Amino acid sequence: MAGCVSPADWGSVEFLDYSDCHRISPRPAHTGNRTLGWPPDALMEIDLGPPEPILQAFSQVTRLSQSVIERHTVVGANPGWLPEWVTLRTAAWNTTDHRLVLPAGVLFNVCPACLYEDSDKGCQFIRMKWLCAAMTICDEHLIPLSECFDSVDRALQCRHSPAGPRFSFRTRKGVLKIPFYDQRSSKMLALMGKFEQTVRLALTARSSTLGSTLGASVDEKLISVIEDLTWALLQMVGFDGTRLVHHFQTLPFPVPRGWRDLSPIETLSRADVSLRRSVLAVVACLLRPRQFAELARTAPRLCSPSPNSELLRCLGTTRANWLLSRAHRWPIAFREHMERAA
Repeated sequence: MAGCVSPADWGSVEFLDYSDCHRISPRPAHTGNRTLGWPPDALMEIDLGPPEPILQAFSQVTRLSQSVIERHTVVGANPGWLPEWVTLRTAAWNTTDHRLVLPAGVLFNVCPACLYEDSDKGCQFIRMKWLCAAMTICDEHLIPLSECFDSVDRALQCRHSPAGPRFSFRTRKGVLKIPFYDQRSSKMLALMGKFEQTVRLALTARSSTLGSTLGASVDEKLISVIEDLTWALLQMVGFDGTRLVHHFQTLPFPVPRGWRDLSPIETLSRADVSLRRSVLAVVACLLRPRQFAELARTAPRLCSPSPNSELLRCLGTTRANWLLSRAHRWPIAFREHMERAA
């Protein structure tokens, strides 16, 4: 399961695992109850790391062992995702009170092609990997994930049809549709999709070594440098809320509207799917300049003689020094590049 819902909803929701996909079969808690699914605020109550009593209760309801239940939560299956690598509802800046607002609940991003194929097979699935902040492109269809409408009462609905319960995902533009991409865009999406898969594999490997007394692994160093570069790219470098990523954004993966604000986010977990994709594209160009040379050529600063120097210069002395102070956590080749750039 992607997480756990509130105890009040146990009677109407059944969780079944299937190859890292999770079928949710809404059914009435009582024979005479025709209502399917969950209450409108249920997405806000999904618990990514449910406590012991909740696990025990689900074990009793499903008649599965507690260890099986725990393995199908985010914290049980992918502890390395928490807290920076899970897609939470996007941060917002309250212009009246001048404060950061962090809404409760996860934010689902889904692949419309996966959902349509599921529907053709007779049963729809929510993939746990869709909750990973390192996934913005479907690894099966190589198309961008679609962000559901950021409103828990509209994003995920279950409707009854002659074929049985079906999920309905909505975006700001309406019901999800499978987009079309030209050959060049498809090539860039495939390239970025592979990079995101590498990041997710590194997160999984890091999960298995959490608490180890050995030195940092290759995977841990990769995740560390991505986290630090993400921090840098999300920094505001203009009085109007312009972020560093605005200066480095690539043409195929631009920064979406609405992020020239004062929200002081530092990780991908509170960014929407388009901003995450834009940040990861810049990170990929910085870490793997040869592999992503074609993508880098669409961004003037990334195709400059020294993009690393450009990044440090735009950050400013204080923040650049802080970033470099963390270089011991990075892969040695990139660390040397950045030290020379300084």
